[in-house]
Amino acid sequence: MGAKKILLWIVKSKNAQKLLEKLSIRSHYLMGIGSGGSVAYSGEKVAVDQMIKNAHRPYVFFDIGCNKGQYLKLFFRK
Repeated sequence: MGAKKILLWIVKSKNAQKLLEKLSIRSHYLMGIGSGGSVAYSGEKVAVDQMIKNAHRPYVFFDIGCNKGQYLKLFFRK
């Protein structure tokens, strides 16, 4: 049995799925995602940097529900 099949067999259990969900939540917390903090520290800056690096101009970006437009300003800083 290949490594991929073994891994899939291990993680298909209910307990493994619960563990993976907890790890995902903790990972998001550690990355600052959903923290409500500054975009510079919330993980959003990293996401924008990746979009700019991998996308082609012209960009189309919707900043839905922005309060002060901090997220959108990340695109205009360069």
